[in-house]
This record gives sequence, C-alpha cells and structure tokens, in this order.
Amino acid sequence: MCWMGLALRHRTTICQKLPKDFEQKLLNYQRYITNPRKTLNFLMRQMANADETAIYLDMPPNYTLEKKGVKEVLLKTTGCEKLRLTVMLAATADGRKLPPLLIFKKKDNPNQRLFQSTL
Repeated sequence: MCWMGLALRHRTTICQKLPKDFEQKLLNYQRYITNPRKTLNFLMRQMANADETAIYLDMPPNYTLEKKGVKEVLLKTTGCEKLRLTVMLAATADGRKLPPLLIFKKKDNPNQRLFQSTL
C-alpha cells in the first residue's frame, strides 16, 4: 500500500460528553420515578424502560482504500442507504426483557386509498 501511495481512510466521529451535573440529574430522575411508584402502588413488572434505534438495510463501510492526500473519498453503495427499519427494545424494572418491536416504513398504495374512499 505504501508503494502505491494508498492508505486506509476512516470516517471521523463526534463523541458526546456527559453534562457536568449528570449525577444530580440522575438522582432527581430516580426520585421522580420512585415517588409515584410508591404512592400509586405500581409493581416492578408494570414499569418498563424502552429505547428505539434505526437499523439501516445498506450500511456502507467506514473506510476504503484511496491515494494519500486525496480531498474526497468516494464509497460505492447500492443506493439504498436511506432504507431502514426501527427496532424498539424494552425491559421491565424487575429485569424481564420484552420481545423486540420492529417498525417498518409504510408505503402508501394509491389503489388502496381509492378503495377506502369509496367505502
């Protein structure tokens, strides 16, 4: 690679920093959750934490081979890098994991809209 003037070029990332008062915010959130649980008599299995994330169907690589000093690094893809589905994962407060929920992007069918408007 050195003889040909090539190098592995990585995509750069930006990391998030924790806020300065994150410990106090964490304690406030814990109090906010535990007080209604005690007063309203919620069971631990009735409380859950959920998060969702996108899964892209075409994930181009983060690096490619290119000559040193090149300003633009092109990556060939299938053109479907915007196609995605959303996965929602949840766990209850007693430690039980709930089955994942998959959310697909809906495409409107013009014939279906016409059929529904005639009903």
